[in-house]
Amino acid sequence: MRDGREGRKHNVQLCFISQNHTDFSEDLYKISTARWVLKCGDQETADSLIKRFKLSDASAYVIRNALPGPGKDGAPFFVDMSAGEAKYEQLLINVLGPIELWSFSTTPGDTALRARLYKRIHFARALRMLATVFPSGSANSEIERRKSDRMNDLGLATEEAFVGVLDELADEIVEGRGVAAGLYETLRAIDEHQEFAIAAE
Repeated sequence: MRDGREGRKHNVQLCFISQNHTDFSEDLYKISTARWVLKCGDQETADSLIKRFKLSDASAYVIRNALPGPGKDGAPFFVDMSAGEAKYEQLLINVLGPIELWSFSTTPGDTALRARLYKRIHFARALRMLATVFPSGSANSEIERRKSDRMNDLGLATEEAFVGVLDELADEIVEGRGVAAGLYETLRAIDEHQEFAIAAE
């Protein structure tokens, strides 16, 4: 609390992050100047947060309905900020490219596929390949589709089908076939275009 109250006099700014806004004491909340909400887990959490922040009806709607987490169109977030005597409530969107989306993805299928590629090729190239093959920043729909096919057609258990799909996708990406057909040609064309742009400058 002392750092929070006096930090600005010493050019120190504090930032706290938690999955639950109740982790922050009321005293700490009162001296904060900006509150960022990336996603609400459930209706009870949303209602509690809306009450604590004293949000308008429009902002309450955003908290309840417009924060699905990051996706191909960006990562929506809500900011409640005090500046001087004014209070601002705003829905914003942090737009990330496919490489950043792949870097930050935490879904089990995406992280497992990414880890398999990291073991076989340099992480920067792996992310670039994933971003080219799956520009939405996730392979989840393809993983689920293939897993379902394996379970239905081959009678495999869920975990066995899941592992098999991940190994199969990793092979296709590394070898530039299947879902990744034409990958190396695409990467080469991108590199050539970037080299031409740099030379033109």
